[in-house]
Amino acid sequence: MAACPVCQSQLEITAQHFGTLYNCPRCNAVFFVDWDGKPEGAPAEEESLAPVTGESFTPPANEFQNAPEHNFSSGSEPNVESFASQDQNYQQDQSFDANQSSEPPAAYATDEEVPVDNYDFDQPLGQVADPTEPVGGPVSEKSTFSEITDFGNADVTQAAFNYTVTIAGIDTAVIYTQVKEALTDSKFGWNIIQIMTQAKDGVLTIRSVNAVKASILIQRVKYLPVKVSWRQDVL
Repeated sequence: MAACPVCQSQLEITAQHFGTLYNCPRCNAVFFVDWDGKPEGAPAEEESLAPVTGESFTPPANEFQNAPEHNFSSGSEPNVESFASQDQNYQQDQSFDANQSSEPPAAYATDEEVPVDNYDFDQPLGQVADPTEPVGGPVSEKSTFSEITDFGNADVTQAAFNYTVTIAGIDTAVIYTQVKEALTDSKFGWNIIQIMTQAKDGVLTIRSVNAVKASILIQRVKYLPVKVSWRQDVL
C-alpha cells in the first residue's frame, strides 16, 4: 500500500500504474508514480524517537529549608539611613539609564556605497550584479528543466504556458519503439499513432504540451539514446 502525498490516504497502486500519472480518488490530487510504485513527493517516514532515559535530578534537601529569619527582639534595629542612601543611589542609576536610552541610535556606517544607477533591485540587499554578466546569470539546461518541473508541481490548474518538446535521434526501430512506449499513456490524452507519424528524419516534435506533461515526458525519455530539447510558448 502507498500513501497519497497530499491527503496521506492509503492507495492501491498496482503494476499497471507504474510510470504513469495517478489521480487520488479521495482528494483528486494528480501525481506521478515512479517505476518502483512509489508516488513522487510522498513524505518519508519519520524515524521514531528513542525514549530518553536517565537518572532524575533531586535537589539537595537544604535548598528547601527556609531562609534564616532576622530577629529584631534583641534591640538591634535596621539602619534606616543606609536604606535611604541605597534608595537614592538606585534612583540616580535609573535616571542615568533613562538618559542613555532616550538617545537615538546612530546609523551604521558602511565602508562602501552602492551607486543607484548600477544597482540591480532584483538582487538581495548588499549584493551588486556583475556588469559583465546579464541579470539573472546564464541559463543552463538543468535550471530550465528544473523550472519546468517546479512550475508543473506548483499548480496543475495553470495553463498560461505551453512547451514544444523535440526528440531527435530516432534512427533505429528499437529507439522508435522505446520512444513510442514512453509516449503511450492514456492520461496524456494523445493519439499516439498520429503523433508518431509526425517523426521526420529521426526527429519528433510535440507541440502545445503543458508543464505537467512536459515534465513527465522529459523524465521518461531523457535516459534513452536520444537528444531532447524544449522551448516555452506563451499563449
